[in-house]
Amino acid sequence: MVGTVKDITEERTLEEQVQKSEQKRQEAQEHMESILNNMHNIVFLKTAKQYVYINGPYESLLGPLLIRYTRKTMLIYFQPLWHSN
Repeated sequence: MVGTVKDITEERTLEEQVQKSEQKRQEAQEHMESILNNMHNIVFLKTAKQYVYINGPYESLLGPLLIRYTRKTMLIYFQPLWHSN
């Protein structure tokens, strides 16, 4: 009879560390979103092509517009006073 034995202690430890890290990241994200959504200021995070995050006040103010036009730049919709047509 032949058999092999493999110690998986290190693998299990790494898996547990990854799970704990992911849980902490999720909790931190929820905490940050809670803070941002309870601010009176509007907050957004935007790439060149789309909005990645908008907080509650921003969504209340401009949500329907952003939902329809997420791939447009803000300059198109909210031209500053110095911008001439």
